[in-house]
Amino acid sequence: YITGSLDGSVALYDIRARIASGQQQKKDDLPGNSATTTYIYTTKPALESGNSSERHQEAIMEVKCTENRSVGVGVGQEGGSGSGGGSGQSEHGGEVLSTISLDGRVIQWQTSKGLEHTELMRLKRLDPKTKQAFSNTLLSRTAAGTCFDFSPADPMFYIVGTEDGNIHKCSRSYPDFVDTYYGHMGAIKRLQWNSFDSDYFLSAGADGTIRLWHSEHSSKPILIFSSLRDTPNDICWSPVASTVFAIGMNDGGVAVWDLSSSVVDPVAITNQDPDRPIISVKFHENGQLLFAGDTLGCVSVFRLANIGPMNAYSTYARKKGVAKIKKRTHYQRIPQAEQGEVLRAAIKKETGELNESTPLSYTPKVSLLSQPKEGELLDGGVEEQEDEEDIDEHAEELENEEILDED
Repeated sequence: YITGSLDGSVALYDIRARIASGQQQKKDDLPGNSATTTYIYTTKPALESGNSSERHQEAIMEVKCTENRSVGVGVGQEGGSGSGGGSGQSEHGGEVLSTISLDGRVIQWQTSKGLEHTELMRLKRLDPKTKQAFSNTLLSRTAAGTCFDFSPADPMFYIVGTEDGNIHKCSRSYPDFVDTYYGHMGAIKRLQWNSFDSDYFLSAGADGTIRLWHSEHSSKPILIFSSLRDTPNDICWSPVASTVFAIGMNDGGVAVWDLSSSVVDPVAITNQDPDRPIISVKFHENGQLLFAGDTLGCVSVFRLANIGPMNAYSTYARKKGVAKIKKRTHYQRIPQAEQGEVLRAAIKKETGELNESTPLSYTPKVSLLSQPKEGELLDGGVEEQEDEEDIDEHAEELENEEILDED
């Protein structure tokens, strides 16, 4: 695992590393009278940035590992200050480690020969009136970086948040901002791209709002979520439902929102605990578990009851000798290939681009695959959910439906 410290240093630890303690248990104290060596796990990092003057000089706010696309990156020299115009070449394959700090720099680290670094970006402060970088040398020309995230579609591009409340879109291969998104009135606490449609990303601000942006429209956010109980500290998109995201709040609460349901109120929320602010939220890969970490170092686990839009289909059954027909409605997770369309439809609905009579529920364009067996786990670990209903009708009224006999 990798750590970024308040003093600006970076360290990489190998949890498999261990050393002999130098002590052996007595033979008579062990089952089978066999001697053994006691091992302890070392706390010494496998790699660390050290006290180089070229590392971050202020607190590291976020650390990211991204896929290496084997391209030239950076605006400075590897291991240097990044003030030149050269380009640092990354290694082939594997992952790339990147950090952002309050010193206003985004740095990429290489791990093949120690921790060599390439500066990707120096965050410039912008004049809110002219939208241009400050030229007055009496003012700090570096904006403090607070968070960042790389595009899931192309890790060459990334977005960074600053204490000024601005969000900048950047490129690994370009020294200036590609675009800037204005709107937040306080520091940016967290940013995250949507993994199903990389045109959209969320921002959480110290101004108490969550904002949804389209990467190609920087003039204003698409949606603003302002009915929060307290300042958001972290946000996380669901890995299985494109319209669902979670928020960890400063009042110790966790809220889950679903764009396909409402942009006014969350679909699930926990109780407040002001003594334990939530600083990190993360979904399990199956989307049904949500982890929340607080300032006391505790992690809470929440189970979500199939939140998010789903496909629905019905089956009908009738017992022999019984006139009533039982209808069962089944719910199944929408395939990942269609999740991007689900998100876009929900956004269009909320922004008024669709007719108000358009239902919020999503209707798939393709037919479902074979019906799952009862109790079978569906894709993404979601159990089949059923609603039962007795239908007191004649069989001819259901002539277009398949009627199954139950023993």
